Amino acid sequence: MGNKILVVNPGKAGKAEIENNDTVETLPPLNVDDMLLSLKTTIDNTSRITNDLSKITTSIESGKGVMESCS
Repeated sequence: MGNKILVVNPGKAGKAEIENNDTVETLPPLNVDDMLLSLKTTIDNTSRITNDLSKITTSIESGKGVMESCS
């Protein structure tokens, strides 16, 4: 299995117990590297948005911008 993570969840009540030589149904494995890359992209985007909002807020507070209500 290498460095994979195996999660075993209990089944539903009323199902037969697993016997020797039975086959267990599984889901396709998640690619942890892909998940981490996606998470990094999300964090990078969130950081950029937060930085931009901070600049906008600072400009407005110092009188260098205008905030109008859109009705």
